[in-house]
Amino acid sequence: MSRIGAVLLAIGMAALPAAGQVAKSAVLPEKYRIWLDEEAVFLITPTERDVFLKLDSDRSREIFIEAFWKQRDPVPETPRNEFREEHYRRLQYANRMYGRGSRLPGWKTDRGKIYIVLGPPRNIESFDDINNVHPTEIWFYQDTGFPTLPVAFNIIFFKRNGFGDYVLYSPAADGPRSLIATAMGDARDEQAYRDLRELAPNLASQVLSLIPGERRPSRTPSLSSETLLADIFDSPRRKIKDAYAEALLRYKDAVEVEYTANYIDVGALLYVSRSGDGTSLIHYAVSPARLTLASSGGRNEAFFSFNGRLTDVDGRTVYQFEKSFPLSFNDADVGEIRATSIVFQDVFPCVPGRFRFDFLLKNTVSKEFGSFEAAIEIPDPGAGPAVGSLFLGYSAETAAFGPAEAVPFRIGGRQLLGDVRNRFVAADTMRIVFQAFGLPEAWTAGGRIRADVLKDSVPVLSQTRTPAEAGAGETFFLEQSLRELKPGYYDLEVTLLDGAGRELARRGAPFEVGLPGRLARPRVLSGVTGADYAEEWDYALGLQYLNLGKSSEAGRAMARAYEKHPENERFASGYSQALYLLGESRKAKDVLLPLAEDENAAPEVLAGLGRACQSLGEFREAIAHYRRYLARAGTNIEILNYIGTCHYQLGEKDAALDVWNQSLKINPRQERLKALVDSLAGK
Repeated sequence: MSRIGAVLLAIGMAALPAAGQVAKSAVLPEKYRIWLDEEAVFLITPTERDVFLKLDSDRSREIFIEAFWKQRDPVPETPRNEFREEHYRRLQYANRMYGRGSRLPGWKTDRGKIYIVLGPPRNIESFDDINNVHPTEIWFYQDTGFPTLPVAFNIIFFKRNGFGDYVLYSPAADGPRSLIATAMGDARDEQAYRDLRELAPNLASQVLSLIPGERRPSRTPSLSSETLLADIFDSPRRKIKDAYAEALLRYKDAVEVEYTANYIDVGALLYVSRSGDGTSLIHYAVSPARLTLASSGGRNEAFFSFNGRLTDVDGRTVYQFEKSFPLSFNDADVGEIRATSIVFQDVFPCVPGRFRFDFLLKNTVSKEFGSFEAAIEIPDPGAGPAVGSLFLGYSAETAAFGPAEAVPFRIGGRQLLGDVRNRFVAADTMRIVFQAFGLPEAWTAGGRIRADVLKDSVPVLSQTRTPAEAGAGETFFLEQSLRELKPGYYDLEVTLLDGAGRELARRGAPFEVGLPGRLARPRVLSGVTGADYAEEWDYALGLQYLNLGKSSEAGRAMARAYEKHPENERFASGYSQALYLLGESRKAKDVLLPLAEDENAAPEVLAGLGRACQSLGEFREAIAHYRRYLARAGTNIEILNYIGTCHYQLGEKDAALDVWNQSLKINPRQERLKALVDSLAGK
């Protein structure tokens, strides 16, 4: 197929769903099929359509439709949605005006499609009473608001062979010949153009190119016009960031209903570092695209809650945390805050491995939510040589306060500040920060660090430094002026070379350079880390190892936290669990027993103590701890089953059956337990 043929095929197909999608949408309830295949067909992106077809309830479809329109609302702060109102006005107009006398509904006609997507033209010129010229219309558009389209252009419709609906004219596929009733020969025949110029000179001046003023060296049709026709139907979709749709599908069971239609885009920056004691840390910065505040008494407030989750390659949850950031600004600060935005940042430790980091953000004041997901690899300390995460920022100032390890984006004694989308302007100096691991000792003296800026994989800037010039230890700092770069997308690539110039390790990261000027820098809010952060991080590492099934590593990490604060119930419970899994039930019991003396002991302490006693064969004591757990935490099927097992081990068959039957009343789908109960009851 020629390029022209391919473009024309795209024109015909771009506005309508694929055949398989139509077939699948046919099973939708009529209301939603009409919305998908008629009302939203020219607006919906492939991602949005795919997500909508995966929804399994009318309630979730209604939430999606509400979110769909909200993403297109030009003024989301007001109750009206001007975009939605205008779209349905165009749809109704197209059906009323262009469906008359047609075998198609108005929205399916070529004029209807263009009207719905682009709106009313600035001007329409008709050619319907010129002898030997088929009825033709020229629609003139200017400043459509779509950046991918020319500032001004024409759209031509004609009645093919003089009959039927007006159809979209293509300079390449149709040509002047198609507009003349008696034309013969090829569509691009010079004679056809001359005839048309005599019959309708204004029409002839526009049939080779739809873009006014485009210089044509010959009478050949404009390929730019073909691209324009294809781009028209893509333009409404290109303006939309459709990540919200997948977020709705992914988090529909994790956020409250009132949040689900109010998705906000979230920019994120992640950086992995290694502390002085070898602990790997994940630094994250997130920035909501919109900051909605509630105003009262001269104060403007929002409350953001975060939920972060690490999962391994098998989808198991390795670590989960919650954070909150309350915000309050006076009226004088609101304008600046809205102009510069807000960035929240924090840091947490992580064990080696490959993970998926899912992050959910909620503004409880406005009932908005956003999310991001990213793959993270934490290298094993013994691996190497390797270049760690690349930080590309606009500031890397020496930090003169606080414990370096506990502050987000504080690396090697410097406080790093970066844009969550790695954006710069040409006047910026980029600060490059990275760590290098597993290098031979000789590298420090004879090695080199090369940093290349690449455009389309071709180096445009380069610098080389010795390790001593760039830093010390594992952490290195470079600076790169961006003054010579034109606006566009680039990649930074850092390569470590040995003394002979051989490559040892390499890592790259993308960034964007915008037009010269000042890029507004956001206000940065950092998570507060207490003085006992080291013990909290040991506990967090212990939990991660437990969830990965690495009991020995978990035990060592939990022990470090517990030994510093044996009175801490979380530390003690975590350490006891690791000991239990290692077969040290006696020690696990000894860790928890002092804490259980408190009548308000935490449920996890009582559960852990019961489990340890049960493992030791101390069934009566285990039952007592389990009963205390139920009194504190409420009904728990697992604990009930443990109590039944303890009674059974004591030879108390009736007591065991009584407890297990309670468990089965709560959840009858415990087939193995039901079989055991039936067997003991003689059924």
